[in-house]
Amino acid sequence: RTRQFLFLHLIIIANHPSQSFDFSKMTRPILYSAWFCPYAQRVWSCLNFFDISFDLVESLGSGMDAAYTKHPDLLQWNPKGLVPTLVTKDGMQCESIDILTSLYSERYQEREFQKLREEALKWNRLVCSPFYRVLMKQNRQDQERAWQDMVDGMVAFNDKLVDNDDNTISFYNYNEKRDDEPSLVDFTVFPFVHRLYIIQHYRGFCLADTHPLANDKIERWQARMEGLPGVASTIAERQSLINVYLRYADGSAQSKVGDAVRSVKEAQ
Repeated sequence: RTRQFLFLHLIIIANHPSQSFDFSKMTRPILYSAWFCPYAQRVWSCLNFFDISFDLVESLGSGMDAAYTKHPDLLQWNPKGLVPTLVTKDGMQCESIDILTSLYSERYQEREFQKLREEALKWNRLVCSPFYRVLMKQNRQDQERAWQDMVDGMVAFNDKLVDNDDNTISFYNYNEKRDDEPSLVDFTVFPFVHRLYIIQHYRGFCLADTHPLANDKIERWQARMEGLPGVASTIAERQSLINVYLRYADGSAQSKVGDAVRSVKEAQ
């Protein structure tokens, strides 16, 4: 049953070489990624944390125009050119939360991750999706509403973080458990909390000003996530990331996320 769920969302793109490709002969997974993409960072950091050997292929060019240039190998596997795209001996996947769920299910065969996947999707909706609305909306009132939505999500997420007896902060607390390692929910939310400085740069909003109590816990949780093995190598230089996000701040981004915000949909 776990195996069936594991690849429920596996995608084999029609009319391209994967139809005849023998995935079982792959010796290492290949992650098609982009250094600036929070969705790709979810998978990249989780693979690193689990110490899984894989080939990392930087797949999106981020020039200053609105559109990205895409690696031809990425387009062979995924004609839409979306990152992350992970190719393994079991096939190809390209939705970050589905990939995280697969990684956790494979690592812990005895655990059922359907509920955590649903929670990850919930926090993606409450915390991650408003991030891009704050950036892409050009009307100040729309920006403020989106920021309040994100703050509400972060305050709710804050309630799932527990102060431990040794003054450390827990990872995401689910089913009253306090595991010593992050869950797939932590990896889902982290890249967007890490990018709060981008919102402050372009929109002037700051969680420490809006909700200081939630900011304290979330800052400590963020620091704990950043201290995990393999996560630091996925963190981009701040000014470079700020520069890349200009296309979102001026509303010109041509991407799945940009299209989703313009059509009032969500990305994952």
